[in-house]
Amino acid sequence: MGGKENIITFSTAEETKIWRGIIFENVKEKENILKFVHIRNAEIAVQIVASSPFISRCELTENETAVKVVGAFSQPSLEENIVHKNKNRAVIIEDGAKPKLIANEILDNKEGILVQNAAPDFTRNQIARNGGNGVTLLKSDAQFKENTFIDNRPFDLSAETEGDAVKAQGNWWGTTKGLEILNRLRGKVDVSAILDGPYPQGKIIRLPILHSPLGGEISEDAYLTLSHSPYQVSKDVVVKNGATLYIERGVEIRYEQNRSFIVEDGGIVAIGTREMPIKFLAASASPTPGFYVSAVKFTKATKVNSIFSFCIVKYAQIAFDIHYGAPEISHSIIAHNSQGGIICRNDAAPKILYSTFLNNLGEGAIRVVGMARPTINYNNFMNNAFAIQAFSTIYIDARHNWWGKSPPEASDIFKYSDDSINISPWLEKPEEKAFRE
Repeated sequence: MGGKENIITFSTAEETKIWRGIIFENVKEKENILKFVHIRNAEIAVQIVASSPFISRCELTENETAVKVVGAFSQPSLEENIVHKNKNRAVIIEDGAKPKLIANEILDNKEGILVQNAAPDFTRNQIARNGGNGVTLLKSDAQFKENTFIDNRPFDLSAETEGDAVKAQGNWWGTTKGLEILNRLRGKVDVSAILDGPYPQGKIIRLPILHSPLGGEISEDAYLTLSHSPYQVSKDVVVKNGATLYIERGVEIRYEQNRSFIVEDGGIVAIGTREMPIKFLAASASPTPGFYVSAVKFTKATKVNSIFSFCIVKYAQIAFDIHYGAPEISHSIIAHNSQGGIICRNDAAPKILYSTFLNNLGEGAIRVVGMARPTINYNNFMNNAFAIQAFSTIYIDARHNWWGKSPPEASDIFKYSDDSINISPWLEKPEEKAFRE
């Protein structure tokens, strides 16, 4: 034990060398304390194996790894330490360990905290500006309360995408904006309650995260999150009053028969990723085309934007029925729908980009009527009843698509007149950037 004015330093005699570090092994029954200690240039500054030391007010910096805690008998307390600028992991916790990390500063490390098959408790820590995620959880049951997470890369907290959600309520994420917080998370993490500032000044506020089953009106911004997925749509969901429904990547939405999302004066932002797409599917173990009405119907004019990216829509009657508005649909898969993939009506002007249309029946992949003017570029059309039916009186830009063959089959493309749609130049092979399963 050192003191505030008398720090004990452990390092190497030569700056270019490293040493093993301090090891606690099988000393769980004994009192072991590190306090006011500075450790640097170690392979692992503090390694804890089947032991439960108390480590407080230490500085661990410029090590390969700062702390490693291993084994079910390891239940150490790490309090008010500064763990910063380490060359690899800040902290590794694994194999059943149950440490308590309280009021530590874990900053600017090459990689943050890795937890594997363990159950740590994180309280009032500041975890900021680390690479390799602030915290990565693998098959672990961790608790998070009153911590501050800021600017970790690529995610503040990364968890598994299956199983139970990680409980991470009551933390400060650098913002109170729900979408920004969700974009800083990966996997099933429950953040339904957050702090509105750093602890202790921050107060608890609740995010408007919806629970299954879904139905009724949404008149204020709301969220569908992976931690509460899958969602069952038991009644029509109507988005109105300027509200936006935000859907987190990886969410799965399952529609009961004759159900849909209906957008009036509102919007939906559903941005998945190639690895974690958002799925709009039928609530059936053996779905068939036409099981539900539509993933989304846009029925009224609105100034609220809608975006669908890396989405999979299957087994509807019409996947997207766009009466009004200009939603952007990109990098998505629209397949096995009974009456059509996308129907554009009135003066609708969606952007349809880098998507795959597969096995859509009835009206086919896309039908355009009225004065609709969609932009349709860089998509792949395969095995649909029709690739496109263009009956709008407005010019349609449908260049740079793969129509299943080169040149396209004339029977795949119905048009109002020769100059109502431009499909030339078309692609000679499938668009590689289009999303495919």
